[in-house]
Amino acid sequence: MIVFACQKCSHSIRTVGEDAEALLGSDSIWWPDRYPCPFCGALTSMSLNAVGVVVDLTPQEAMAAFGGLGLPLERECGELAVKHAFASMRVKAVHTKMVNRKCCCLESVEFEDGTKLYLGSSFYGAVVYRIARPHSYTSSVLQEMEKRNA
Repeated sequence: MIVFACQKCSHSIRTVGEDAEALLGSDSIWWPDRYPCPFCGALTSMSLNAVGVVVDLTPQEAMAAFGGLGLPLERECGELAVKHAFASMRVKAVHTKMVNRKCCCLESVEFEDGTKLYLGSSFYGAVVYRIARPHSYTSSVLQEMEKRNA
């Protein structure tokens, strides 16, 4: 088990599983000892203790989260989820990146409740690969209590 703690937003990713050291630990030749926090983007560091809200992930899920693909629940981006986001909330901001003077890349759409819909490209058009909903400390505490009582 390896813990990566973010001091900025008080979230921790705790990896569970046998492959954690090989994929994410100090023995790994592929990955550094610090990763971007999937919640706020600040660099996390390996820690002995978890801080704040703790999310348990397999090493593979942690690699995906640190690589910008989000947490497992954020990767549920089917047609109904995307249509629901646009139908139920107003767009607050559109995040772009300049490619050249004549065009830009649409990276994400942010809704009024803080939900962010991340976009990539494919042969067929834009792909929604992550829907990050705003973090709720209340729901995190309730989930943690359910885990402890189970």
